[in-house]
Amino acid sequence: MVSKQNSYVVLARKYRPKTFDEVIGQDHVTTTLRNAIRSNRIAHAYLFAGPRGVGKTTTARILAKALNCKDGPTEVPCNTCPSCLEISRSTSPDVLEIDGASNRGIDEIRNLREKVRYAPLQGRHKIYVIDEVHMLTTEAFNALLKTLEEPPPQVLFIFATTEPNKLLQTILSRCQRFDFRKISVKEIIDRLKYIADHEKIEVEDEAFLLIAKKADGSVRDAESMLDQVASFSQNKVTDSDVRTVLGFVPSELLFELTDCFSQHDPRGALLLIDRVIRQGYDPREFVLELVEHLRTLLLLRLDLRLAEVQGLPESELERYNNQATQFDSGQILRMLSLTAQLEPRLHWSAQPHTLLDTHVVQLSRLDSTIKLETLLEKIEGLREKKDPIEKSVSVEKNLPDIFSSLVERVKTRKRFVGESLSFGQPQSLTEEEFAVGFSAKNKFQMDNVQSAPNLELIESELGELLGRKLKFSCVLKESSGPRHPREKAKKTPPENEAVKEIMETFDAEIVDSEEFTD
Repeated sequence: MVSKQNSYVVLARKYRPKTFDEVIGQDHVTTTLRNAIRSNRIAHAYLFAGPRGVGKTTTARILAKALNCKDGPTEVPCNTCPSCLEISRSTSPDVLEIDGASNRGIDEIRNLREKVRYAPLQGRHKIYVIDEVHMLTTEAFNALLKTLEEPPPQVLFIFATTEPNKLLQTILSRCQRFDFRKISVKEIIDRLKYIADHEKIEVEDEAFLLIAKKADGSVRDAESMLDQVASFSQNKVTDSDVRTVLGFVPSELLFELTDCFSQHDPRGALLLIDRVIRQGYDPREFVLELVEHLRTLLLLRLDLRLAEVQGLPESELERYNNQATQFDSGQILRMLSLTAQLEPRLHWSAQPHTLLDTHVVQLSRLDSTIKLETLLEKIEGLREKKDPIEKSVSVEKNLPDIFSSLVERVKTRKRFVGESLSFGQPQSLTEEEFAVGFSAKNKFQMDNVQSAPNLELIESELGELLGRKLKFSCVLKESSGPRHPREKAKKTPPENEAVKEIMETFDAEIVDSEEFTD
């Protein structure tokens, strides 16, 4: 049996841009690089940062071809000379593409540092393209620093990374940095249509839109998905084919679930989630699509013209608009916020199905949940309606209880202040003032209570206790009435001479005493 060599080239490689003009969505990068080539202002190190599949490595190759082309340095490489062809095939001896993930150690970087000293074999420049450079170890970065700062004149470094935040500042400061952006849905659709026309693939507009949204700004991902779906559908791609192959949740399920939210039907929502799980859809992917669905509803609820941003076809625009009118923008915003918070929780949960169930029940009962603003308004209303304490015999009768409650509340905030307050005796309670008396012997405790911060604390607790703002005052009395338990001291003079001397020196008296026996 003779096996035929596979000559098929995937679409992402076949339609890889070969000039700066073919790179889409990165004009701020390509324009700068072309101007640098034109004015001969090429830096010795570049950093290309951005999401996957947006053209970082592709741009690095085009820059390498522009510098080493036989007609170069040129803004538009010919793509026909031996140098350009070798770079396109990744076989050029002067352009080395290194995977940072598998060549991340100090030994590999030392080896690279040795090779840097040699002159280019064919072209003008020796170019090192290090992909996923953030994977290099700290030791490897440190070994590269000196070479990166003062490389030989013919050497150029191009670093590509999806996580520039992981790079050392000493590396970043030695490079010209270019931030690549995600590609818009419209630009991806235009690119896919261009490829489909050249490949004679029939694709519905809705299918283009689904692929472009699923790609999340990555052209390479979109081209790979088109390749996959075209193989499944024999070059006649429908939106149904895309949903089947890429695992999309049918839009019908999303509309039905949102109807359950508007009708406050938790039972229907749970049955629908059960159907989603039984049909094999991933809960996390389902939530991501629900987030996108709710976001579309929010945009339409705020302004119908925002549908253009979503690229919605006319067939779905009317249905989205009808469903959006079932909610106010605040309701949709709350549903969207709660659903967006659910996705990371599902990622780490051992019970994603249960989390999803509780979430849809919560959204189905959204109107029955109390908003914080409403709750605060009700509390404030109750405070305003609270009848003031009447000046009556019952108030005087409850005065000790009120004072005891006040002491306990203050103790929970500041125990020492509460203890000092407990030495007093309640005297009177009026519409504006609560007076407490202290004996002359307890003047120290009274002074502590009357200090500004402590008095503010006591008045705050008194206001919360009685439901109205009152002034708290202290009165120094000649006779303090019933003694505080701590005042039950033994008045017998001490027999110990040392104790007598201490009492005379500090003008003190015995508050309490206890006898110890051996």
